Amino acid sequence: MSDFDLRHERTKAMIGSDALQKLKDAHVTVFGVGGVGCYCIEALARAGIGSLTLIDGDVFSVSNLNRQLYSLKSNIGCFKAEEAKKRIFEIDESIKVRAINEFAAPENVPELLTPHPDFVVDAIDDVKAKLAIAKFCFDNGIQEVSSMGTGNKLLYKNFEIADISKTEYDPLAKAMRKKLRDMGVKKLKVCFSRETLVTEPVAGIIPSISFVPAIGGLTIAGEVIRCITKREAPK
Repeated sequence: MSDFDLRHERTKAMIGSDALQKLKDAHVTVFGVGGVGCYCIEALARAGIGSLTLIDGDVFSVSNLNRQLYSLKSNIGCFKAEEAKKRIFEIDESIKVRAINEFAAPENVPELLTPHPDFVVDAIDDVKAKLAIAKFCFDNGIQEVSSMGTGNKLLYKNFEIADISKTEYDPLAKAMRKKLRDMGVKKLKVCFSRETLVTEPVAGIIPSISFVPAIGGLTIAGEVIRCITKREAPK
């Protein structure tokens, strides 16, 4: 039995050999290696995704230690995308990983998404960049899931995947919906929580806790895997 077969024998038993091959053949681009993105990346790598592009211009800081999987005291000041790449190679050295130490912006999104991946995950906070990613994916027929806010949330059971038109509770989605319509983007699959804000803003920071961004990231990873393998969600 090869290393790949041994590593993924339990996944294969769960989804079958054809679905596992689809994951191995897939290329996923993840914008943002923070609280949501890191858990999404981890799940994709362990599920057998064959190629990952990780995009984030940020470096780890002490404030990331409370919720970001790849954040450690030993890598404070290091680029998040590069640290994620190192982690993935510790999981599976055969995965093709490209780490791009840049922030997404409207002007560089087309370049960052060329060649086109099979799937895009948007796990960043910048609204202009999120809109540009959504526009590019919609115009080019690329599947995408965009993460709405996971800050100021506590209830794990409230996360779901839906079109952005169904997210009346989410303030980030509210800020994006009209702009997307004006840009001609007719649909955008998002991960969001129906929970209202838990606390008031604290001195300019967004309150967060360890497990909530993780739930968002894992929920997105599950949707990506389901779509790539073309397995229907349970009724």
